[in-house]
Amino acid sequence: MAFRDTYVPHACGKCTITLQDVEIQLGLPINGMPVTGSTYVDYPTVCERLLGARPEPLDLSGNRVLVSWLEQNVPSIEDDNNEEMVRRYVRSYILQLIGGCVFADMSN
Repeated sequence: MAFRDTYVPHACGKCTITLQDVEIQLGLPINGMPVTGSTYVDYPTVCERLLGARPEPLDLSGNRVLVSWLEQNVPSIEDDNNEEMVRRYVRSYILQLIGGCVFADMSN
């Protein structure tokens, strides 16, 4: 989309996230057939691949990794980190924001 860099949703009072918002902000296509189905995911392996650390079964709650585990096991960013370490840190930081602020519950 040509206006992706300048798109600003109008949020005054109550607002609703539209499919256009999702398409523009996340770059996800909204046209075509939906992708559905069930999958089996080995979450410890996914965490190890994306975050560089493998959680123990107690550090998982269903398909969620505990925010406290993220805080303890993903190292802080340093000046000499390579690109993959920065990506892992950013992934962890985003998960902490979503799990600790946006969708916070009593599970820490």
